[in-house]
Amino acid sequence: MHMDQLRTPARSLQTVAFAFTKHLSHLAREYRKKRKIIAFIVLFVGYFAGTLISHAANDFISSFLLWPSAGIALAILFLEGADLWPAIFLASLITSLMQGLPVEVAVGLAASNSLENFVGAQILRRTNFSPILANLRDVIIFILVSVSISFIGPTLGSLFLYTYGTSLSSIEQMWGPWWLGKMLSHLVFGAFILRWFIRFPLKRTKSKLFEWALAYIFLIFSSYIVFWTPWTHAGSVPLIYLVLIPLIWMSLSIGPRGVTLGLFSMTAISIAGVLFGHTDGVQTALQVSTRLVQVEVFNAILTVIFLIFVSSEEGRKLASNALREHILQLESALHRISSEDRAKNEFLAILAHELRNPLAPILSSLELMRLPHKDPKEQERLLDTMDDRVRTMARLLDDLLDISRISQKKFKLQKETVDLNTVLTRSVETALVLMQSKKHTLRVTLLDEPVWISGDPVRLEQIVINLLNNAAKYTEPEGTISLRAERAKDAISICVKDSGIGIPHDMLSQVFEPFLQVEQARHSQGLGIGLSLAKRLTEMHQGTIEARSEGIGRGSEFIVRLPVAPVVQLPIPMTDNARENHHSSLHSFNIFLVDDNKLAAEGLGKLMAHKGHTVTLAYDAAEALVLAPPCKPDVIILDIGLPDMDGYTLARLLKASGLSAFYIALTGYGQEEDKLKARQAGFDHHLTKPVGIADIEAILASLPPPQTK
Repeated sequence: MHMDQLRTPARSLQTVAFAFTKHLSHLAREYRKKRKIIAFIVLFVGYFAGTLISHAANDFISSFLLWPSAGIALAILFLEGADLWPAIFLASLITSLMQGLPVEVAVGLAASNSLENFVGAQILRRTNFSPILANLRDVIIFILVSVSISFIGPTLGSLFLYTYGTSLSSIEQMWGPWWLGKMLSHLVFGAFILRWFIRFPLKRTKSKLFEWALAYIFLIFSSYIVFWTPWTHAGSVPLIYLVLIPLIWMSLSIGPRGVTLGLFSMTAISIAGVLFGHTDGVQTALQVSTRLVQVEVFNAILTVIFLIFVSSEEGRKLASNALREHILQLESALHRISSEDRAKNEFLAILAHELRNPLAPILSSLELMRLPHKDPKEQERLLDTMDDRVRTMARLLDDLLDISRISQKKFKLQKETVDLNTVLTRSVETALVLMQSKKHTLRVTLLDEPVWISGDPVRLEQIVINLLNNAAKYTEPEGTISLRAERAKDAISICVKDSGIGIPHDMLSQVFEPFLQVEQARHSQGLGIGLSLAKRLTEMHQGTIEARSEGIGRGSEFIVRLPVAPVVQLPIPMTDNARENHHSSLHSFNIFLVDDNKLAAEGLGKLMAHKGHTVTLAYDAAEALVLAPPCKPDVIILDIGLPDMDGYTLARLLKASGLSAFYIALTGYGQEEDKLKARQAGFDHHLTKPVGIADIEAILASLPPPQTK
């Protein structure tokens, strides 16, 4: 090739230079981060140095067999971005010009080398290739990409060289070694850099690191014996099999990280052994090239085999670990199911016990009331006892319903801005009855000034009452219970502490689970859901609750932390209807009551009739549609759960028939969505069962006097 045979197209060079400069300026604008700049410099230096190593070979063919820069370029472009390709172009262009190649040829070679690695990096990125090399799919993709893109550089480079004067015979001699050198570089150098230069923790025990070091030393030693010494056989066994032992060891024990390091080291030692190791005499350039081709083919085959082998082994390990995890999960699930089944049985036993407890005094009171010569004061006391026991049963059922609604995410808070001191005071008033019955000493420390928090006042009170009742149940008679509130920067803490039976350390993390009770407290009243309900309600207020205890017999402490409202507001009245003082109705109303529970309907009807109201009863929707219009009632009370039609539909039909009364929904569901559904159906008020005459009278007292119809 002679310089005078080449014609320099100045315009094309200017175009290439302009495009290159434009891309560099784009890089400078888009990637000013330190990491990109460092990656660009490392890629340039690495490719430049690797190309110089290739050109340093004495033999024409050998120079094409040595291409460490190809693997470096592919790995860095994949890891740091394919837009770093100008570093390859620049390094390749400079080294080609240093070799005395014409500018056009140097530009062509630089472009082909850049395109080769750019395409490879893009394919790897588009296929979601993982450089961990622990998956057979990723290894197959990497091998196919490495083999296929190695055709690009030699093919385009040969075309440029042929165009500018290189003979066809020279191109035929160089193309094969050129492709082989690049392919081996992609497979060995690329895999090594990809696996070792990603951010992946290397956490191993000392014994494991010692095993790694031993395997690596064995590989270095066997590679030296095979490729640097004249020994080829031990008896009739070829020594080349020695290198297989540490590679298999690394594949089974160390994984892709160790295997890529081993293949990289073995390839470097074998190539250096051909160039600088023991020979039987002076070798010609052709002999060196021939041995180098043999060694590189051997290394390429071995690399493909062991990359596939180690990825398959890693897949087996992952599948084994996944199977082990599934087994552990199944065992945990079986244990949980068994525990839940045991807890369910215990809960049913406790529920039966807790429901029988209030039923027993109710039954006794009824029998006593049947006896002749009843004392009016004794009769009043019996009625109070029955009322208290019925309310206890209602409270137990309400707690169960609350837990169920929260679990099903059907529970909503009615938030207001409330004074915490007010909540605490009313909670103490409610819980004081149980404490007084056990002669507990209660110490209450409130805040010095009002502290406003955003929350549902009824549910906040429920949290504190549950904690106080829990302390009272698990504290022996004449014990001590304290309630203390403290203000932090942006939170408030409520602490309930007792001198009771305490909690074992291994139970502290479980006390908030539903239906769970400490073994030493099985005799205590309750279903074991008070603390669980308190925890869930606290979390719904964006708060936390914590249990503390120094052990059995040393008392317990529960701390609730709630966020303080960001803006101080004036107190807003509590919305709980039960807290309002209502008076009996001053007027008599014509009331139409529909309930499929005949005993409940007749009992409530008699109570309303006793208050002076006119009451008509119906026990299903069909009967209501017939009886209601002639009665022309002022108030219609509808049970929602009727057997033949729900109360919502019945209300709509009664309204459509022209009955303009005050409609009251009667149901066992009291969530906000239930109230909203009742309003949408046309109800004016919503009552949650169980309903007493006081609840009805409170509503009737707010109504205007009935009009004559």
